[in-house]
Amino acid sequence: MAGGHFERLVRMSRTRYAARCDALLSELADAPARYDVSGAATGLHVLARLPDLSPCDLARLVRLAADREVGVYPTAPYYLTPNDAPTALLFGFATLDPVAIRAGLRRLADAFREL
Repeated sequence: MAGGHFERLVRMSRTRYAARCDALLSELADAPARYDVSGAATGLHVLARLPDLSPCDLARLVRLAADREVGVYPTAPYYLTPNDAPTALLFGFATLDPVAIRAGLRRLADAFREL
């Protein structure tokens, strides 16, 4: 700590995670579906509401994404009463580099087109 190693680690981590978050947000902004994003400045996940999608279509989208080896997570399991959950996906970006994030979101866009 006294040698500044921790501060360097924090700066490096912020830079790395900011690049990952920026890649995620730019791909979501350019996606064929409308995403209402929140929480982009709060951590290592982003919540994206899909106001034009029904809960049934969301479940199908998650399956279509999985078929393309893309893991997206609906918010319902995180709610005490899952039926009250918004039609939304939780995107984690901590472990993926920007190239992988962009590739995954392009495959998710393909799933949307199939939907």
